[in-house]
Amino acid sequence: MPYNPYFTTGPGRRLYLCTEIAAPPEVSRTLHDYAPDIIALLVAEIAIPWGDSASLAAWFLTQHPPSRPFEIRSRVIIINPGKFWRVMRDDICAGPEACGDRRATIERTLKRLYELLYTPAGPGGCAQ
Repeated sequence: MPYNPYFTTGPGRRLYLCTEIAAPPEVSRTLHDYAPDIIALLVAEIAIPWGDSASLAAWFLTQHPPSRPFEIRSRVIIINPGKFWRVMRDDICAGPEACGDRRATIERTLKRLYELLYTPAGPGGCAQ
């Protein structure tokens, strides 16, 4: 009988690899071992349509929002990072065509977030 693995989100919006029926321990271990690779493939597939910004889109999809509000640019403060993250993630997953006129803004925002968060001094401890 097939195990039909699938992903679901749980507490803290973590991604979990699940199966429809209980898999034997050796199958569970195999699925668990390959979960990071499967997630990486899914992220890469989502990011491909973003062209030159694909690596930034893929990076963003693997990050968690800062734990506190942060200033993204002069006098622009993100008060609710979790909500901001959900909107950005939804836009990225929808693809650049679905974003229409917002594409350039989303790409600039991705670049700025990378500059802010991919350093030890970034807000909310989101550094790598």
